[in-house]
This record gives sequence, structure tokens and C-alpha cells, in this order.
Amino acid sequence: MDWVTLSEADLAATISQREIDAFRQDASTDGTDAVQALLDRTAATVRVYLASNTAVRLDPDPLAIPPGLVSPACAIAAYDILKRLPVPVGEDRKNAKDEAMAMLSKIASGQLNVAAPDETGNSVASSPKSAPAHPQRLLD
Repeated sequence: MDWVTLSEADLAATISQREIDAFRQDASTDGTDAVQALLDRTAATVRVYLASNTAVRLDPDPLAIPPGLVSPACAIAAYDILKRLPVPVGEDRKNAKDEAMAMLSKIASGQLNVAAPDETGNSVASSPKSAPAHPQRLLD
């Protein structure tokens, strides 16, 4: 299974482009794209949880994650963006982040499995994939 790298388009499926742009304007101080930097840090966090489970084989791309973890990763990133902006963070956003972190903890403890990356190790831009055969146990 091709693993994917997080993109701004993925994040825009979770929060508005206006919120993303406000974060970029507020957080970009050194010339780097603050949104992509946040997505890269979020992917790294996801991979730490994956690496905690010795049964999970990581993609060689240090920013690639399984497609089934794009939405949870974006829930985490969205929360991080919104807590920086001068707006109240809704309970639904906090709950989505907490659920994403709980899912990662289940993966780390071996309660949930993820599909291994393809043999080539070539990650791709995220795109919709078909549902896994057993979604309660396998995240693509």
C-alpha cells in the first residue's frame, strides 16, 4: 500500500482555508511555510506512534504515513492551528484530536494494525483509497 505525505489540501478537508491562511500569516516568521512545517511535525508524531509498535514496518520516506491516518493526523494539526488563533477551540475539535491520539495509542500498543507500505517505499500525494476489508482492525 502506498503511504502518503500530508498536504495542505488534506488539512483543508478538516478546517477552512481561511483558518489555514490565518495560521500561516501568524506563524510564518522565518520564511518557511508554517502550515507545511506543522504538517511535517504532525506526520513525525504519527510515525513515532507507529514506530512504537514493532510489528509496523515504516515507509522509508520520513514524512509518509498510511492513508488511513490522514484524517486523524489532520484532526491533530487542525487543533494545533486553532489553538494558536484568537478564536475559541470548539469541543468537537478537541474531541477529534483526542480520538486521533487515542487511535495512535491503540496502534502503538498493537490493538490496531496498519497496512505496510508498498515494497518500493515510494510515498504518494494523498488520495482516496478503498476501505480496508476489516476497518475496525486495519487502517490503510
